[in-house]
Amino acid sequence: MTEPVDGVVITVNLSSCKTSFYDNSCLLDKNDHSFIKHKSYIVYHRAEILKITQLENMTIRQLEQVTDDVFSRIVGGLLKSRQTPNKVKKFFVDYINP
Repeated sequence: MTEPVDGVVITVNLSSCKTSFYDNSCLLDKNDHSFIKHKSYIVYHRAEILKITQLENMTIRQLEQVTDDVFSRIVGGLLKSRQTPNKVKKFFVDYINP
């Protein structure tokens, strides 16, 4: 989700809205990114601060970047969601967007 700061990044996951129980802090649809096929949401309770070295050992599918507008919505949701871990919010506020 973020550019590296001191060798770490914030990551978030995306999931489909298959049930009525999901975090609506940032909803995305097929018009927001080519990967998204139907209504989806950012899973803020799984947001993490990871070292770049950890990412190097994971299987990650690289996709095109989201637009600035969509990125702003994702960041806004990260700060708004009550499900975002406090340490992730604090890291974002202190280091990414001081």
